[in-house]
Amino acid sequence: MAVVRVTGLSGTGKSTLPNLLAQNGYRTVDTVLERVASRTRNPFGKTEEERNRIIADTREIEPLLREPATVEIDTGSR
Repeated sequence: MAVVRVTGLSGTGKSTLPNLLAQNGYRTVDTVLERVASRTRNPFGKTEEERNRIIADTREIEPLLREPATVEIDTGSR
């Protein structure tokens, strides 16, 4: 199974690509804190304490997500 990591600058499609993949049945993980603060369906991440926990968890988890990536897509590359 391929593990794809999507990176890139703001506004280059990092959210669009995983959303399209999820709509087509693929499992995706979003690690962008800014979206957590503005989402409406999940209340976790609204308090400063919860956001700090997300930041700490991301520091620990992101390398684990990066390590098995067989493909990296940089949406800011040409």
